[in-house]
Amino acid sequence: MDYPLPYCQSDIFKKLAYYQVFNYPLNFEELSKYCFSDNIIKEINELIKLGLVFKHGEFYSLSPDSKSIEERIEGNKRSELYFQKGVKKAKFIAKFPYVRAVLISGSLSKGYMPEDGDVDYFIITQKNRLWVARTSLILYKKIFLLNSRKYFCVNYFIDDENLEIPNQNLFTATEITTLLPIVNKDLYN
Repeated sequence: MDYPLPYCQSDIFKKLAYYQVFNYPLNFEELSKYCFSDNIIKEINELIKLGLVFKHGEFYSLSPDSKSIEERIEGNKRSELYFQKGVKKAKFIAKFPYVRAVLISGSLSKGYMPEDGDVDYFIITQKNRLWVARTSLILYKKIFLLNSRKYFCVNYFIDDENLEIPNQNLFTATEITTLLPIVNKDLYN
């Protein structure tokens, strides 16, 4: 292609490219969140005509191969089972000292769970207590869960006085916008 894409088409393409890394095709509703056009269908169809986007049933992808559609559907179903367990663990995590809020992040926050996936948690702690809270959670995981990550992967910590995320990139932006607050939704807001 010798010319740049119009703004909305570029946004659609970038979002599909991002999710393509995870072999996760998007549906129309998901794509429409990232394009503020009066006629998003027209924008998507232009990308399809250019051969940049492929439609497989209700899903859109940058790949002509539709294999990832089945994987996505299975992963979406699997996420429903994991979500219930994730909520239980989030409420348990909230009982640890200095934990102020617990949010589900990672693939589960996007309604998807790969076969070998785990439940990721984003933890907000009390000011100046992040390392104490983190250490107690990690020790619990290592001692009582034998370091299993399946339903207990505490992967992101911030404290309630420093809510800005230092690494600002497409990955962290996507993670932040898809967080699911389970405990202390007010602090999340």
